[in-house]
Amino acid sequence: MANFLDDLKTKFKKGVETVSDRTDEYAKIGKVKVDIAGIKHNIHKLHADLGKRIHELSKKKALNRVEKDKEVADLLDRIGVQEKKLQQDENEIERIRKEKEEERKKRTVETPKAEKAPAKEEKPKEAKPKPAAKPKAKKTTKTTKAKPAARPVAKAKE
Repeated sequence: MANFLDDLKTKFKKGVETVSDRTDEYAKIGKVKVDIAGIKHNIHKLHADLGKRIHELSKKKALNRVEKDKEVADLLDRIGVQEKKLQQDENEIERIRKEKEEERKKRTVETPKAEKAPAKEEKPKEAKPKPAAKPKAKKTTKTTKAKPAARPVAKAKE
């Protein structure tokens, strides 16, 4: 009984550590994903601004000046900065996952598996005869059809 309780205690501790570890990992990744969502929103907004500026230039028949336009260049630079941030955050998620996986592997190596208690010898079970099945009783209740309700008769005007 003591061996069973020790085994149960060990498994419970391991389960709590796993839940704690996973929660920590998901919390960190969740924060980074929120940042990523904000960055993607910024990129989308900058693309919209860039499209608006190019549309304005096309109205002025100045599409040949797009490459020289300072506002377009500024928007392109800002998009580039946001895309770098996005890549860094995606790399951060991968780093967190790898780091947590390595921690789990180290814990697995450091924690020796609990020795199993010697298996009890099982006695062969004797086959018990099955009780005879009881015959099912037939239903004797009579079903009746409901009679349709009588319709009120309209009185003729005199």
